[in-house]
Amino acid sequence: MNLECVLREKIPLGVHHLFIGEIVLVHVDREVLNEEGRIDFEKVSPFIYNQGEYWSLNRKIGVHGFSRRREG
Repeated sequence: MNLECVLREKIPLGVHHLFIGEIVLVHVDREVLNEEGRIDFEKVSPFIYNQGEYWSLNRKIGVHGFSRRREG
């Protein structure tokens, strides 16, 4: 599954930005659809990124970190 988006707004928030987008097209392989033509999320295994962590639909599956210079 792939969501095609268009950037609608970029909001500066100090050292970060908030990106507001619009989903304009959804691409889905037929192999991940159930009998009713809906997405079977057990076949897709989707994940999200939130505040430095990667999560599946029900649990954390990874983390993301930043490198910084050593002091001294």
